[in-house]
Amino acid sequence: MNHKWTFSLCATLVLLTGCGGGGESSTTPTDSSGVVTPPVVTEPPVTTPPTTTPEVTQFTISTSTNAGGSISPSSSTQNAGTQVSFTIASQPGFSIGSVSGCSGSLAGSTYTVTNLAANCTVTVQFVDGRTAPSNLSASVQNALATVSWQGNVAATHYTVSYAEDSIVQGKAIANQIQQQTTTSPSWQLPLTKSFNHWYVTVKAHYGDSQLAANSEVEVTLNYQGSARLNDTATQTCLDSSFKAVDCSTKGLAEQDGLVGRDATIASLNKTGGGVAGFDFSKIGRDGSVLALQGQRWESQGTESAGSQWSCVRDNLTGLVWEVKTSSGPQQASTLFRWFSADAASNGGNMGSQDAGTLSCGLASCTTAAYVAHLNDIGWCGSRHWRLPTRQELSGIMLNRATTPVFDLSYFPTQPSDQLLWTSSSYAADPALAWVLSSNSGISLWQHKSTPQAVLAVHAE
Repeated sequence: MNHKWTFSLCATLVLLTGCGGGGESSTTPTDSSGVVTPPVVTEPPVTTPPTTTPEVTQFTISTSTNAGGSISPSSSTQNAGTQVSFTIASQPGFSIGSVSGCSGSLAGSTYTVTNLAANCTVTVQFVDGRTAPSNLSASVQNALATVSWQGNVAATHYTVSYAEDSIVQGKAIANQIQQQTTTSPSWQLPLTKSFNHWYVTVKAHYGDSQLAANSEVEVTLNYQGSARLNDTATQTCLDSSFKAVDCSTKGLAEQDGLVGRDATIASLNKTGGGVAGFDFSKIGRDGSVLALQGQRWESQGTESAGSQWSCVRDNLTGLVWEVKTSSGPQQASTLFRWFSADAASNGGNMGSQDAGTLSCGLASCTTAAYVAHLNDIGWCGSRHWRLPTRQELSGIMLNRATTPVFDLSYFPTQPSDQLLWTSSSYAADPALAWVLSSNSGISLWQHKSTPQAVLAVHAE
């Protein structure tokens, strides 16, 4: 009985052993199918030693210049030992004087630092070669003025300014100053009117800067007449009984109507027109010759239509005469007392200052005040008006036995019943001055205090 129990216990022990039981755990891992898997071995991390970057030294080049140009770049920061180049540019009229600093060298307009070794400065000095125009001069030939001056090859161009009053002295009105541009140190000014009198000065331009001459030159251009005197306009002759006959009549002795321009009208080559041998041109308010010369005067006419004009140029003598207007100081009926403060021309007697008893539209009704008025307004483009001499005024009169003595196709507003002042004092008594009659052309003298008419002239 006891033996049987012992067997059963043994069987039970065998069974437990075969089933893997027991009190100890296996150290070999297996997967679900019983296959043994090797253990995972974890490697320790690998540590990379730090990289050491070598230190780089840098230096800065600064620049400095005076007026007259530039350097580029204006600064540069580079590694030690680097080669650095700078470009230097001078302004017009300036040049590179010297460049220094940073142990560099200059070749043309490039400054090169070959081995940068420290902070440093490149310094540029520019030399100012600009000059103002100088030694202005003028010459006139064939109604063409050439103005020249000492220039500068560095100048980009020149501005020529000209006006009828002094520019350098500040007398010229700004809107009356005319300008032209040239690249050479000379300039030609043509005659644009019957008379031109200019003050000319010059500025030299150097890029955006300019230098003006401290002086000016006066240029006078005027129409050059072909003769000093007109003919008499006499086209008739007298026979032995002093009867007027045609000058073509045979047997006549040498007479005025047989000689001179008046005797050769058919072959004359006139610039303008006029009675007998006279040669006149109609001039506008600005001094230019009217485009239309053959029109008749109209009281409501215009210069553009050729039916009015302001002056008449004598193409033989070159003198320019005013044409009287219908109102104001220049009206034909306005009278003036003779006065001149110029001791060189007044014969030792200045004449009479107006005491306010005359009405002429001016502060003073004297010949001097009237001439000054014409010059102030620049009548017919001139500021050189004056009284005519006795010979000049007589020269535009028709020396005939009949009136009028003026060619009314050119002087349509001139009365035929006046005495006209001249600038000529009477030598025997300088309190008197010569006048000419617009009715007969004869000359006589009048006291300078006597109010008389004026027909002004300019010759420049």
